[in-house]
Amino acid sequence: MNRSIALTLAAIAVSIAVEPLAGADAPAGRYTIANGMVTDTETKLIWSQTEQPGGPWDWVDAQSQCTAPWRVPTVQELRTLSDLTQTTSPSIDTSAFNGPTAGSPPSGGLIWTSTVYLLNPPGYSFYVNFDNGAVDANEPTNLGSVRCVQ
Repeated sequence: MNRSIALTLAAIAVSIAVEPLAGADAPAGRYTIANGMVTDTETKLIWSQTEQPGGPWDWVDAQSQCTAPWRVPTVQELRTLSDLTQTTSPSIDTSAFNGPTAGSPPSGGLIWTSTVYLLNPPGYSFYVNFDNGAVDANEPTNLGSVRCVQ
């Protein structure tokens, strides 16, 4: 076996044997953090570093958790925070984003968006699940968290 193949196989074996760190890591320079805000240098969106405290909320109540100039993100905006290459939970960069308080882990599960699902079943709305990066629609009576954007 040639040396480069052997080194490649050794590197793969080491990467499998070493447990990955929890949480996604965005490429260097993707996010800048200042004053509790995370600026996404790729999308130019500004995110609250923490989720809104006091939840979880149903979809209707979630829509009133962000005050101007903040708002609940669209499904297209919120999904940009998911790292779909991540094989362990969460799929959001934990070095940039917190849960409801500084230093707490981001919520997995249902994070509401402002986007209404327009197909059947009627009344559903979109959410992002940062446990695995999934985007789906759910009944508006289910409870979830909110991360504000501007």
